Amino acid sequence: MSEIHTSGHSSSSWRRILGEFLHHGYVALVLAALALIFEHQGWLNWLDSLSLRVASNVTIGVTEGQRQKSAAIQDRPLTLLISDEMFELDFNQASPLERGRLAELIRPILAKNPSVLAIDLDLSPGPALADTPAQHQLEDVLIQGARSGTRVVLTTPFPVFLDSVIAEKYNWMRKLCASGVEFAFPYLLEMQGLVLRYPSGIETLGQVAARADRLSGQDSSLCDQVKLGIQNAAFLSKDYPVNLLSGFDNLATQRPLNPAFFDDVQTFVVSSLADLVPIQLKQRIVVLGAGFNPSDQFNTAFGNQKGPVLHAATIFSVQHPTHISHTFSILLDLVLGIAAGFLFHAVWHRFDKHQQKSSSLGHWPPTHFLAARSWILISCVILVAAVVLVTISSAWLFRHNLWNNPGPMMIGFFVKTLIASRPHSQHTEAAHGKSIGPLRRLMQHIDHLWFLPIVGWGIFLFFH
Repeated sequence: MSEIHTSGHSSSSWRRILGEFLHHGYVALVLAALALIFEHQGWLNWLDSLSLRVASNVTIGVTEGQRQKSAAIQDRPLTLLISDEMFELDFNQASPLERGRLAELIRPILAKNPSVLAIDLDLSPGPALADTPAQHQLEDVLIQGARSGTRVVLTTPFPVFLDSVIAEKYNWMRKLCASGVEFAFPYLLEMQGLVLRYPSGIETLGQVAARADRLSGQDSSLCDQVKLGIQNAAFLSKDYPVNLLSGFDNLATQRPLNPAFFDDVQTFVVSSLADLVPIQLKQRIVVLGAGFNPSDQFNTAFGNQKGPVLHAATIFSVQHPTHISHTFSILLDLVLGIAAGFLFHAVWHRFDKHQQKSSSLGHWPPTHFLAARSWILISCVILVAAVVLVTISSAWLFRHNLWNNPGPMMIGFFVKTLIASRPHSQHTEAAHGKSIGPLRRLMQHIDHLWFLPIVGWGIFLFFH
């Protein structure tokens, strides 16, 4: 009889554990489905940016070995910045920059045979510059550089208002495109006041410069759009809605900047042509831009950075991308959700047990009262530890080129804590050995049933 009793008790225990596992798994599935739905709607963009900002700051404290390893990457792009001294003395502090001086600066750079020269300056002619010798000199330098084997990538002109000026900018772009020069948008993506990502869905300077070779084909590049006619160069107009048409608000096409780039930012400030002599540029990707412009600098998780530096960071991030895996995120959400359910359920079960015992004794002696409060403290410690652990693990994965937003998991921990804090005593008729009718059994599971549409919607989004 003793063996039969033990076997029955063991079977009952396993059924209870299985029931708890299914319950916690279902709650974790609902939370994961909600996170997927909210992300699809764009409601978690702010949370992803906040989490990315935290993870980026955590990665600043990497070991020296990790820093040296990332700094040893050989194909790191290099940035050349025109200094304040050169702007004030050589360019006479005039804007736009004097074209002849620019030609003198760009020519020795191209002579060093970089693989790519991306220029983060508007080199297009203004209304009074189109037919000047200096403008022609600059264009000749760019065209010769493109024909000599270096991919020359320029930013699109600043948008203008007058149709006549738009036509002038368009003709300039068409001429250079026909000579092998490429174009890209100068835009950088800001969210919450920081540059944390780059838009992979549009032709930005970093995206175009990072390619192994020139892209050609119908509508595949800005030069291809220009060849189709001025009506396809709407980006030259101030009326062009950049944020609406460029996909800046589409989180699915955005990728995080690789933090390893900032371990060894290779930037040279050029004050004179002599500063270029010792710099090795052969087969390097070079970004040339303004170091003197106070409006061309942005806040990042790695401090204030110049615009050309962030274009170089985009190039590096395209070449060494940080991957985003929804499958990994969902599986991690489910595993951690189930583990958190069991853990918080056990903790709050003990709190509930001691709280009821303390109430039955009139809270004296205070042994059970203090034990109940201790379990509340333990629950809070576990919650904080889980949040810290998830943050650190996300930062570690980020350093290894895998980004997983820890925000939904943190919210899931808080929800799990709230659910587990409900009283655990059973008051159903089943707990007293009485039979339950089908209607009452349905009411017992009504909480699970009304979340089924959410789970179904989440599954649909995951696979489609």
